[in-house]
Amino acid sequence: MKTTADFLDDLRAKLSLPSDGRLAVHMGWKRQQLTPWRQKREAFSDGTSIKIAAQLGIDAAYIMACMQVQRAKSPETRTAWQRIAAKVAAAVLIALAVGMPATPAGSLHNPIVRTNGTDYTYPTKRRRRLARIAQERLPGLWRALTLALSLALTAPAHAGDWTGWDTGREAAYQTLLAVDCAQTRYIASHPGQFEERNPFLGEHPSKGQINNLCAVAAVGHYLVSRHLPTGARGFWQAATIIVQADAVAHNYHIGLRVEF
Repeated sequence: MKTTADFLDDLRAKLSLPSDGRLAVHMGWKRQQLTPWRQKREAFSDGTSIKIAAQLGIDAAYIMACMQVQRAKSPETRTAWQRIAAKVAAAVLIALAVGMPATPAGSLHNPIVRTNGTDYTYPTKRRRRLARIAQERLPGLWRALTLALSLALTAPAHAGDWTGWDTGREAAYQTLLAVDCAQTRYIASHPGQFEERNPFLGEHPSKGQINNLCAVAAVGHYLVSRHLPTGARGFWQAATIIVQADAVAHNYHIGLRVEF
């Protein structure tokens, strides 16, 4: 789990700054404030965590969780916050993976202009902005996912309270996800007919890209489910099933078929 000193190093590397003094000037901090951070005697405040996250292009909730780990006085508290950080990182990536259904080419989201018998698609400013943000933040999200999976695999699971209902809900989500992924693969075979709205896949993703992102979503969802307590687990599974079912229904409505 990263500490204040680690995040200071990340900031200096990202901003190409040669010293903590230059970093303090750039961030608007007092030079003496960096000493307790560098020595790990003090943790970042929530406001400082948000400011650092904006510079690094990562989720502020992850930095906040790391700061709670650094403040923790007991191994039990430290382990609990490590698990929270893992869940935050995994949940963010899963939401990005399944939260944006496809759209037919030529819809209001992407008007098509015909010129000399050829169709040209012009994405909106919002779509271009989402794609740019995705490209900028994808490396950081993949690093967060790697950390999330490693923490989830080493943290103690709530295996003792896993029930048949949990298995059924998880199977329902994974089935819906598989159908959604099969529908998305249909886009790869019909690039002129449909466009993907998920900025991490791009408008015309390859089947390899789709398979990779779907695998991440499947594994991440299971790990989050496995490590949540009973009440939170049921809510998480039910909510993601609803979201996934809506995506599948939307894809079917616009004409996407399954392709394995």
